[in-house]
Amino acid sequence: MGPPRPGGALSARLRGGAAALGAAGLSAWAALTRPFTAPADLVTALGLALVGAAAVRGWRRAPAALPSARRWWPWVAFGAVVVAWELTCLFLGPRVDHPTVSSFYDAATRAQPVKGACFFGWLWLGAALVRR
Repeated sequence: MGPPRPGGALSARLRGGAAALGAAGLSAWAALTRPFTAPADLVTALGLALVGAAAVRGWRRAPAALPSARRWWPWVAFGAVVVAWELTCLFLGPRVDHPTVSSFYDAATRAQPVKGACFFGWLWLGAALVRR
């Protein structure tokens, strides 16, 4: 890695502040979109791309050991339950009778501030997962 650079902590703070400001801007934009529209898809794709870029940048710095199965199997089980729920809801009929996770989210985030806060939390969670 090499010796620490002068101002490294300040540089990291500035990057963190810029990232938080960017996430807040994306969240405000997301709050103004309607579900299942091109602008909503675009702002979501931008958020995914930014968190993905942070992940790739972090992976280049220091390769991490693969986690043991004890750490990831609950997440695989949770993911399987969510996928099963979504597929069941998709094939059983109208969303009113069998709502998907996105239907719950849309109902919960009708107010723009709530939607923006949820989007910011989603970005923060993604960034926290990639930093681990």
